[in-house]
Amino acid sequence: MASGWRSRLASNLPRPALGRAQLPHSGSIIYLMKMIFGWFFFAGLALTGLAATAQTRPFAAVSVTVDPAQCRTHVLRKPVLSGMAVRGELSGFDPCHPSVSLTVPAGVEKPPLVISVHGGGGRPDAQAITHAFAESGMATLIFDAYKHNGVSPRSGNAYRQMMLHKVALEAYQW
Repeated sequence: MASGWRSRLASNLPRPALGRAQLPHSGSIIYLMKMIFGWFFFAGLALTGLAATAQTRPFAAVSVTVDPAQCRTHVLRKPVLSGMAVRGELSGFDPCHPSVSLTVPAGVEKPPLVISVHGGGGRPDAQAITHAFAESGMATLIFDAYKHNGVSPRSGNAYRQMMLHKVALEAYQW
């Protein structure tokens, strides 16, 4: 027998007695065929759904340039990162900020809008899902709250959440 932590762990685990009484239908060929048919049936449904989805994606996302009259540079602040804390007033949302992207599907008059709020790593965290929403025919708005505030994401969690909340709320109100 092998020595080491694996064998000690395995020797200390209780061994359940597996028998026909505990595993219903374990010897039934009909049960086995039902299981195999079920897997193939659901796999076929999933592949059919994926093919249908791929065929119904006629949307091309078009980047929208925001009218300069809608720029809100007056809401941008310069808080300071001090250790893990962010000191000073936090920035709001400016649709003309370089970290902001607004896309709309071509040919759709009033598409639903998805406002993507990133995670702890900044905008790259939400980029893939935002792209998927755009491909599905939705307008998307994505931004980087840390870049709006001019600080690194290497701050305390509570400070990151405050920055995200303020910028996301103002993006929604915009």
